[in-house]
Amino acid sequence: MTLSVIIPVYNEAAGLARTLAAVQALPGDLEVLVIDGGSRDDTVEIALRMGVRVASAPKGRAAQMNHGAALALGEVLLFLHADTLLPENAHALIAAALTQPGTVGGCFRLGFDDEHRLLRGIAFMTRFSCRLFHYGDQAFFVRAETFARLGGFRLYPLMEDLDFWLRLRRLGKAVVLPRGILTSARRFLENGVVRQQLQNVLLVLLYLAGVSPEALARFYRWRGDAAGRYPASGGGSEVFALRSSRDRVAEPLRTLWHWLHSNVHNAYVTTRVLEFMLRLKTAGRVSLDHPWATGIPPGEDSPVWPRNVVFASPRLEQGPELAEPDDVIVTRIGSFMATLVQRSAGPEVPQGPKRRMPHAVNYLHGPVHYNGGYLIFNDFRDALFHFSDRAFVREVRRFAREERRELTLILRERSYDPQEYAWFVAFVRSRLPWYANPNGPTQKRVLWGTASPYPAVNPINGSWIGDMVRLARGDEPPVRPAIATERWFQGDYRGNQPCYPFLVRFHAWASYLFIAMRGFQGGMLFTSRRRIEPGHWRKYLELNGRWSAGYRIAPPFTRRKPDGPRRLVPD
Repeated sequence: MTLSVIIPVYNEAAGLARTLAAVQALPGDLEVLVIDGGSRDDTVEIALRMGVRVASAPKGRAAQMNHGAALALGEVLLFLHADTLLPENAHALIAAALTQPGTVGGCFRLGFDDEHRLLRGIAFMTRFSCRLFHYGDQAFFVRAETFARLGGFRLYPLMEDLDFWLRLRRLGKAVVLPRGILTSARRFLENGVVRQQLQNVLLVLLYLAGVSPEALARFYRWRGDAAGRYPASGGGSEVFALRSSRDRVAEPLRTLWHWLHSNVHNAYVTTRVLEFMLRLKTAGRVSLDHPWATGIPPGEDSPVWPRNVVFASPRLEQGPELAEPDDVIVTRIGSFMATLVQRSAGPEVPQGPKRRMPHAVNYLHGPVHYNGGYLIFNDFRDALFHFSDRAFVREVRRFAREERRELTLILRERSYDPQEYAWFVAFVRSRLPWYANPNGPTQKRVLWGTASPYPAVNPINGSWIGDMVRLARGDEPPVRPAIATERWFQGDYRGNQPCYPFLVRFHAWASYLFIAMRGFQGGMLFTSRRRIEPGHWRKYLELNGRWSAGYRIAPPFTRRKPDGPRRLVPD
């Protein structure tokens, strides 16, 4: 008997090699087919390296499994999830079961790779022939001719496995084999074992009561921050830690506290900026050769910025956006902010298109870029991997407290979804008690952000205020030595939040609404947009107010489109 093992996959690089190795070690005549639904990670490369057949199909487990069945050459088809391991005698068990009169197919008992007591109870129930406890995780098997007779899996977005199991039982005996497969318990542990199982049972009951799979799929996706409805985008393969029950209760409360604190702190920072705007009204308070305007320490010929990178995550090895080295990236960010200082360091230039910001706002970029530190990440997913680790956040706060310097977060990936960028900044605000702005290289702006060569977020802790006070008194602008980077961020960090929670998305949307209500002025606070962007003002009038300087942020109640986020190529 030839057994065709069909494995539908989508971004399964983390565990696929282990599953394939277990299948290839099975005794007996078998073939392995990996059916990819458009993975963006190394899933396909892993499958090809391991010498199995690989094919592509439209994304969707039912469509992928049907495509695999059409390509299979075996007499018996086995549908296996990519995070599931078969017992070592699976081939013999299936062959023996199908020799029994009237048997048309079957599945294995369920087992989990975790010893949680409730999971052991769920696994125990799968030995009984009850429709409430049979899912595709149990590795369904069926003769190829029987599969064809059934017409394969129906193209349902959910419940395609239960539907197939029920139709299979109408044709004959569907057995539950005495050995158990081993599947990942991650979904249960992330969402809570009781919560996940109650949801599974509820979905089955609703389906048996006649609710359509499409309606069930909408319900399933609606409940799911933890199920990954709004995962952070990125090309890494980081394995996030599991969230504890304590985290689930504490995080919303911590989020609300940080937002309250950050808004109060931002009000204080705003009043200090307005104070400096009154005290620093003229150009020339910083010279053109000062380190704030050049980024070069006194008596040296190379910029300070690469030496102030206090943390840089391991770089990805792929992607054209990641071509520039970190020292080049941070130098571009530092040079950009130094240029803002230069616009007020030279001769007086009237505020307008050539000098957009008041002198005080240009000056304050000096202590931010020269005296401050830098954190560099690959993309949003990489940044969430670190910022959802409380130890990493504590180190950020320790740095600000002991060094009294600002920090700038930089992403190596220059193209991004503006909506996700707004979510990401709201996530940073939910972890730190300071305000933060999303600056980036695209034509329009995200929330209160401005232009920047790379995506750069500034959590404004207020350390720059002391330097600006000295400047306003007429003292020499403070020039601090390079940071002793070996003192900082030496831990092994692993966050537990790969998705954007509802409160985070709501905060981003609420911020957008407030900015949108400001009309043409939008996210510009310390200057008049009409003065510095006269061309856009004319366009705004021509379009009867339908022009906006920023990107629209959708409400948190809407679903992201199936084709994923829109990636914008930087200007």
